[in-house]
Amino acid sequence: MSETFLNINNHWRSLDTAFVNVNGRWKEADIFINVNGSWKLVSLKRVSLGSGTNVNLFATLLSHVGSAGNIEITLTGTFKASSTRNAALVLGTQFASRKVKIINNAIILGKEGAGGPGGQGVTNRDSSGYATNGNGGGAGGTALLVNTNHGCKRLEFYNTSGGRIYAGGGGGGGGGGTYAEARRGGDRQQFTGTGGTGGRGRGSAGNATDGGRGSGRDTRGGNGGNGGDYGTKGASGGKGSSNIFLSKFGSGGPGGTEGIAIHNVRSMILSGYTNTSYIIGRRI
Repeated sequence: MSETFLNINNHWRSLDTAFVNVNGRWKEADIFINVNGSWKLVSLKRVSLGSGTNVNLFATLLSHVGSAGNIEITLTGTFKASSTRNAALVLGTQFASRKVKIINNAIILGKEGAGGPGGQGVTNRDSSGYATNGNGGGAGGTALLVNTNHGCKRLEFYNTSGGRIYAGGGGGGGGGGTYAEARRGGDRQQFTGTGGTGGRGRGSAGNATDGGRGSGRDTRGGNGGNGGDYGTKGASGGKGSSNIFLSKFGSGGPGGTEGIAIHNVRSMILSGYTNTSYIIGRRI
């Protein structure tokens, strides 16, 4: 990444961050040139970044832009999150007091929610067996997180026709467990079924998966719910089944909440291609 310099009074000054001398003091200023009657800003630092995991964008690029006051960043490739606790891309505080424009031609993917484990049928000696509920699916993760204290003079995020911002899908809920008891030929018999695990949501690890089938014979646990698509809640787990009269059923777990496409969206200017064909998930 190169810089352009201009010699002013035997002092070389970067055009990426331009200065003018006002009453003996150097002040940062924007430099424009007239091209065919239109004034164009030339004191601009252009940098690019392609792909990454859990990327703090401004911290990553800080050493490449120096003290430039106007920065244009182009994103390409794919940005992912390694867990739902992380955002795939974070815009932090490192470019405070600067003007920043981000041109997104990349795919930014939130982490998918995990499927919830299925419930169990639990036997007991004194005829007090029971069934447990399936566990809820995990919530989908955040694709783009904007720090509300970024401090930029101007922060614009321009999404191109090739740019995509997708929140992670929620995981499916686990199927409910099942318990049953029967007397056969004078013997007391207990039967259990285990609920299927919910499917994972769609996100940085790939496509959503279907929930697993419940297990058991005469008494079967409920099926796990399917994982949600990008920015979509996971499906709830199902209830089990039994052909034995005295049966107990656990409830299926709820589907995981859909992830967030852009968190703190009002803290920046969002422009370009911004409808739900390009940005899928909540904007809060």
